[in-house]
Amino acid sequence: MLKNIDNYRFEDLFDLSEIQKLIDSMSKALNMGLVIVSPEGEWITRPSSKCYFCEKIIKTSKKGYENCKISDAALGRPNKGGPIIQKCLSAGLMDAGVSIFLKDRHIASWIIGQVRIQSEITGEEENIAKAKELGIEPNIYCDALDKVPVMTREQFEAAAEMVNNIAVQLSELGFQNYLHKEQLREKEEAEKRLEQEKDRFGYMANHDALTGLGSRAYFENKLQELRNNNITPCTYIACDINNLKYTNDIFGHDKGDVVIKTAARVLKAEAKESYIIGRCGGDEINILLPGADEAEANDYIRRVQAACHAVRECSIPISVAMGCKKLHWKDNAYEDDIIQADEEMYKNKRKIKKTQNLIKEIYNRLAEKGYINVYLIEKTVDVIKKFGKYLNLPDRVIARIALAARISDIGYIAVPDSAFVGNLKQYSAEERELLNKHTIVGCELAKLYPNTQRTAKVILQSHEAWDGQGYPYQLKGDMILFEARVLYLVSMYVVWATKSDKLAEHNEVDVIEHIKERAGSQFDPELVEKFLEFLDKTSYQI
Repeated sequence: MLKNIDNYRFEDLFDLSEIQKLIDSMSKALNMGLVIVSPEGEWITRPSSKCYFCEKIIKTSKKGYENCKISDAALGRPNKGGPIIQKCLSAGLMDAGVSIFLKDRHIASWIIGQVRIQSEITGEEENIAKAKELGIEPNIYCDALDKVPVMTREQFEAAAEMVNNIAVQLSELGFQNYLHKEQLREKEEAEKRLEQEKDRFGYMANHDALTGLGSRAYFENKLQELRNNNITPCTYIACDINNLKYTNDIFGHDKGDVVIKTAARVLKAEAKESYIIGRCGGDEINILLPGADEAEANDYIRRVQAACHAVRECSIPISVAMGCKKLHWKDNAYEDDIIQADEEMYKNKRKIKKTQNLIKEIYNRLAEKGYINVYLIEKTVDVIKKFGKYLNLPDRVIARIALAARISDIGYIAVPDSAFVGNLKQYSAEERELLNKHTIVGCELAKLYPNTQRTAKVILQSHEAWDGQGYPYQLKGDMILFEARVLYLVSMYVVWATKSDKLAEHNEVDVIEHIKERAGSQFDPELVEKFLEFLDKTSYQI
C-alpha cells in the first residue's frame, strides 16, 4: 500500500522554480503559451508570455472568461491516452492539454497552445463579428489576434506530443520523488519516535508511572546530590498512606490507586517548588525539603494532613502518617536521621489508628450526602430494642442487632454517586447490582474493629429474603441468621411506616397489610407473627 499518496500535490513533488524555467524556455522554443494547472483549474505555474491574447484580451469580457473556463475544464480532464486537442470557443485558437499523474491519481494538467493554425486563419470580417459577439472592441481584438503565433497543424500536434512525452516523464519522476519523500518522512518519524521513546524511558526512570512523583531511584539520587553539595538545612519527611491495604482488599486495587494518586496530589499541592517528592514503595512516599528546618517541615505535615482530611472522593477517608528529621551530612549521620524520621512516622501512624474510626467517618460522610437517613436508622434501633425485649432476647443479642442496624448501610460508600439518583424503580440492572453489593462491603468494614466484628455476618445477611430471593447470596429460610431476619423485618417496617420518608406514604394499617403479604416470601413468617403481636400489644407506632 502506498502510504499518504493521496495527500501529495504536484507542488509537493517538484521544485516550482525549476518547473517555471522549463515552461518559459519551452514557450520560447515552441512559440506558444504554456501553463500547468491543478485538477481544479488553479494555476500552479505562471502562464508564459505567449498567453497575452487569452489573459489580457479574451478574459476581459464576461463571455470570453466563461468560454475559457469551459475550454480549460475540457483540456484539464484526466486522460492517459495522449494529448486532448481542441479549438478555444472564443477565437478558434488551437489548444491542447496533457495530464500529469501520481501513479493513477491525476495531480495536474499541462495546457499548451494559443496558436493559429495556418490553414484555418479567419478573415477580418469574421474576426470583427467575433469581437462584437464577445463584447470586445474590434480593433483591439484584431490587433492582438494578429500577434498570435501561426503554425501548421502538424507542427502543433508534434509539439503537443512532445509535451505529452515530457508529462509522462514528469509523472514517473513525481512518483520517484514521492517514494523518496516518504522514505525521508518515515525516517524522520522513526527518529522522532526514537527520541520520544528515549524521553519516555528517561521520564519513566525518574518518575513513578501512577502518580507522576519522582521514582525511588530519582529520590535517592537527589538525596546524594544534596549530601554531596552539603545543602543545609535539609529536612527529610517519611510518609506512609494509611488504610491502603483495607482499600485494596475491600474496594479493589483501582480504588486503592485513586487513594495513592489523591495523596500524591495533596503532597504536591502543599509543597514548595523546591521540595523533592518520591514514591519509594507501594504506600511509601518520602519528601526532601532543601533549605528547610523541622519547623517548616512540621508546618507542611500539618497542612498535608488537614488537606487529606478534607478530601471526599476516596472510598475510605484518606490519611497519611508523617514524621520528619533534620539531616546531618557529616559522617553519614543522615542515615540515622532517616531512621528516626521513619520512627516518628510510625508513631504518628499508631496515633492516627488509635483515634481514627473509619466506620464513623464513612457513616458521617454518607449522612452528609444524604445516602443514609439518620432519622430512620435511629427509629430502627429504637424498634429493635423494644421488639427484642418483647421477644426476651438476651441483651447482648439485642445490642448486636441494634449496632448492625446503625452501620448496616456503610457499604454504600463503595457505590458510585450516580446510583443514588432517582428512586428504586429507576435503577438500571448495573446500578442495582452495585447497590446489592453494599452488604458485602459493609461486612468487610465491620470486621476492621473488635467492637463491630460481631455485627459483620448480620450486616452481610441483612437483605437476604426468607424465600431465597434476597441478596447477596440468595440464602433461604433458617440459613439466614436470626439477627439478620429481625433487622430486615424491622428496618423495612420503619421505612414503610415513616411518612416523612420519600419512598412511603402508608398509614399504619397499610404497613401491617404490606408486612402480612410478605410473610413467607420476604420475611420469616413466624417472626412476622411475633412482630405483629408486638405492635398490637404494645400499641407501638412510629
